[in-house]
Amino acid sequence: MNPDTPQPDAPREEGAPIPEEANEPAVEPAGFPFTPGGVASFAVTGWGRLLKWQFITALALGGTLLLLAAQHWAPVIDRFVHQHFPEQTGLNAGRLIWPADGQLVTVGNSYFVLRVDPQHDSEIGLTGDVQVELTREDWTLRWVFGEQAFEYAPGTVELDRATAVPWWGSRRPFILLAVGAGGGLLLLLGALLFGGLAAWPMKAVASYLNRESALGPVWRTATAATLPGIVLLTMGLLCYAIGLPLMGLLAVLPLCLLLSGGYAFLAVFQLPKSEDTAADPFGEGAGEEEETDETAGRGDNPFAADEPEDG
Repeated sequence: MNPDTPQPDAPREEGAPIPEEANEPAVEPAGFPFTPGGVASFAVTGWGRLLKWQFITALALGGTLLLLAAQHWAPVIDRFVHQHFPEQTGLNAGRLIWPADGQLVTVGNSYFVLRVDPQHDSEIGLTGDVQVELTREDWTLRWVFGEQAFEYAPGTVELDRATAVPWWGSRRPFILLAVGAGGGLLLLLGALLFGGLAAWPMKAVASYLNRESALGPVWRTATAATLPGIVLLTMGLLCYAIGLPLMGLLAVLPLCLLLSGGYAFLAVFQLPKSEDTAADPFGEGAGEEEETDETAGRGDNPFAADEPEDG
């Protein structure tokens, strides 16, 4: 027989297990985590994949905040610094230093308004989405949900126009980058906090459903459930930056929480089956007697007599 001739495979015995392919690589879950199954896939992967997706969404939201600040907030400060900043100002014992003959200064747009009212003798309502008003004793933050007054920091701070204008001009890009980076970082921490809080009820439901209920996989799944909500929030901020009213943006916020909570709930049903699940006593094969040598020869007749032994 020619040894180079391929030999047919040996016949497999009936009932023998089918051999698995040797060294078959495991399939790594991939794709966009915007379905309940995609969110649940983070339970079987490490934290690296989750952090990668969180970084992408945080980068998108931070970039949107950067756009909003650069287009609508920073120009207001630019006009105030270049056109209305006095020659001498600052803080003295927790009080604003402002020229005695200083008049009311109002600079702003529909997004952000900056007002200086040294004597606090002008009562003007909210004229922008966010409004900051400076008086000699304190400063007030106003927005659609009300206002809050804050005292100045104690101590003495001296400022003048000759140093303030170049200081703001040189640090303006870095301050805007800090706004975007800070927003993205807060988003990451908020998503992890949401995942840590939501993991416990999800863990209880998963355990009841005989699904994977270890804290690490469930925490990753709950954190991944925030990704669709973050995408919706980013789209809402982008729409706000190009003209959506503030009330429209505020209406998006609860929708983001509801969306994340809904994904977290549905993802529980997509978690992998628990490996420690006990066998179901009422499942398939329950109650079947194991075939023995004594019962093998009886067949289907329950009244068949036992065969006599030889000898």
